[in-house]
Amino acid sequence: PDRSAMGVAIRALRDHDPGVRRVAAYLLRDAGSSEATGALVGALRDDDAEVRANAVRSLAGAGDQAARAVLLRLSDPDPGVRLAALDAVATAERRGSDAVPDAIRPLLRDDDPRVSARASGVLVARTGDGEALSTLEALVTDADKEVRAAAFRALRGVASPPLFDVVRAGFDDPSPAVRGDAARVLDWINAD
Repeated sequence: PDRSAMGVAIRALRDHDPGVRRVAAYLLRDAGSSEATGALVGALRDDDAEVRANAVRSLAGAGDQAARAVLLRLSDPDPGVRLAALDAVATAERRGSDAVPDAIRPLLRDDDPRVSARASGVLVARTGDGEALSTLEALVTDADKEVRAAAFRALRGVASPPLFDVVRAGFDDPSPAVRGDAARVLDWINAD
């Protein structure tokens, strides 16, 4: 974005309307300036969870200062923000940053199963973590179809041979949505 548009978006992060702040945090995702990064780091403390989540997403590739701030959002009270932080950390780890798996491990027991599933997927993909693998195996057999679907979605990007049998078992799930997520994971594995 040009400098004047970036300035408007940075000022909009302080608007009284959370909807305006949400859009501003989103618009700054490609700004790439230290001024925008600083404003987005400040937005991580916003009262509105969606503003914080958009700020996390926008900071995903913004460097070491941003990576440390994003890591702190792994303990955000809102599960949507924690999910955004996990996605950002996963992206940072793929680029070789110093994001620490120990910061993710507590999320294996998160109250929100979507967060547990995503944390498990990130850890299995990056480190082959046995506890994370066990968590995923348990989540794909959960009684709640939404939890099972979240677990299969978390398997995308995980190329662990022991998971092939887990994914294959997903084709027998009573929920068409879960079977679809299992098929997408298998398609990802085959494409890799």
